[in-house]
Amino acid sequence: WNMGKIDDNKRLTYITDLRILVTLMVVFYHSFEIFVDDNCGLNFPRLSIYQGLDIFIGLVQMPMFVFLSGYLFGLQYRKGRYIDFAHLIKKKTQRILAPLLVFGMAYYLLIPSVILEHVVWFNSIGHLWFLEMLFECFILQWCVRKVKATKQLILAVAMSVVSTKAPLLFGVNTLCIYFVYFNLAFLFAVKNRAFDSLWGGQIDVFGFGVIPRICLCD
Repeated sequence: WNMGKIDDNKRLTYITDLRILVTLMVVFYHSFEIFVDDNCGLNFPRLSIYQGLDIFIGLVQMPMFVFLSGYLFGLQYRKGRYIDFAHLIKKKTQRILAPLLVFGMAYYLLIPSVILEHVVWFNSIGHLWFLEMLFECFILQWCVRKVKATKQLILAVAMSVVSTKAPLLFGVNTLCIYFVYFNLAFLFAVKNRAFDSLWGGQIDVFGFGVIPRICLCD
């Protein structure tokens, strides 16, 4: 997939379409989860075809979703949006934290037995965990955006390595797992013009040369 000679508006369209596809994948994944996981207590039969889909989609969906979110953020930042931290907080609070709080409260009311565990750790409940993680990805990436790209990647990989030891508080453990995808995509989007001049516009979005190119353009 060559996007080196495509303008930012077309890139935005392609990435948005991809994110819609991944969102549908997430919906599909959770739709057949009752045939894989018996945590629902509904005793549905376990179907082998869904076992395989569960493994494949489970490995792909969230890394891809976070990667696309980081890439979109990088494109927007490169075009002059989210330069101001207060503006970033306002927008992401409206689009991420507000739904998290509204649906989180509904979740707590429906399942009051889990309130204490999540309130103690300030982490999100059920399927809403990704909203907290995504909000934290935006904040952390903004804070390190001016650090050299190589050091950003080292930080992101280090966080991934220690993710199993990271605290549950505020969902830091999931932030550590997924920030590497967000960071890599952000750097690729922000530094794409440098890639264009260095590599003659031949940029492969998911090619093996992405990380070396980011370091070379640092």
